Amino acid sequence: MLALAETVWLQMGPTMRALYGRLNRTEPPQHHKLILGALKAGDEPGLRLAVRADVTQGLRLLAT
Repeated sequence: MLALAETVWLQMGPTMRALYGRLNRTEPPQHHKLILGALKAGDEPGLRLAVRADVTQGLRLLAT
């Protein structure tokens, strides 16, 4: 699971950094903090929920 998360972050990181710069954001989204916390704690159910919430929020933003 960690390897998958690292791969996705490596692929999306530069794009997200550029987007956050344009939005004048300096803090990562709350869902990303939850994802990192779950990874550090080895909390797979918490990780699933945090990733699902992050993806759902992202899809909502794209749909608006």
